[in-house]
Amino acid sequence: MLNHNSKVWIVNYACAIDYYLDKHKQQRGVLTPGGKGINMAIVMALFGIKPTVLTFLGQPTKDLFLQLLKPYQLDLVSFPATTQTRINVKLLDGAQTTEINDVTPLIEEQAVHEMIAYLKANVKPNDLLVLNGRFLQRDLVKLLDVAFSLTKYVVLDVDEPQLLQLLNQRQPWLMKPNRDEFVAMVNANNSNVDQQELVQLIKQFQTTQNLLMSDGAQGAYFFDQQQLLFMEAIPPQQLVSTTGAGDTLLGVFLANLLLDKDPVGSLKVAVNYASATISKLAVVNSNDQIVLKATNYYYL
Repeated sequence: MLNHNSKVWIVNYACAIDYYLDKHKQQRGVLTPGGKGINMAIVMALFGIKPTVLTFLGQPTKDLFLQLLKPYQLDLVSFPATTQTRINVKLLDGAQTTEINDVTPLIEEQAVHEMIAYLKANVKPNDLLVLNGRFLQRDLVKLLDVAFSLTKYVVLDVDEPQLLQLLNQRQPWLMKPNRDEFVAMVNANNSNVDQQELVQLIKQFQTTQNLLMSDGAQGAYFFDQQQLLFMEAIPPQQLVSTTGAGDTLLGVFLANLLLDKDPVGSLKVAVNYASATISKLAVVNSNDQIVLKATNYYYL
């Protein structure tokens, strides 16, 4: 059974250094450690959940990444990338963020085999194993194979157009796409769907045991193959950057489930923390004071 004693493992294929720049030069540039898995681990730690993040890092930017990560005291296991760790630029223009993402580093097959060997030696059947980010498809296939062989609690938040084919009938414990990703995955011929059509698509989606879908400023959906819950978003105090909001939603939701909260309670906390992330640069951390606000929810 999945519970607070379950170890959390996060495979973040290619972490990054996020460089926030103000287009109007009203504030200095800010460097933060980035990557979906890093963001998740930071917010999960706020609830006493300490994941281990596995990633690939390459010089000359590896050392800078590790220096930026040090204040968060995360458990990180890195494997060698042949080329440098990415630097992604987040250009801020009022409430708008333009992202200029560097190319994914080159990762040799030997390094992937080393990561797989580490997972096989450490992941237990009741552990939670999260794969997130963008993978080279060759490596994603291998990591999916090993993930499903090690634990029944596999969580996927990956950017892969052919994910359904790669799953090959295997059912993750949870998937977390955003609305656009979900619609493209199940209804590729028509990306323009209204809420009624979206609800029907969700209820027909049997690829995963649980679906957590973020819908931007509208809120989030959770479907467990029996009930479909919709939680309205909390309006952020201010719009600074949406970077990391989806990672926060997933990380906080999982952390609260591990602490034995029900899905409604877990999602309430998660949408509050996602809103707080939008109100600042990078994700919320231990320096932030989060006041939980009531939010509306209903079953569809």
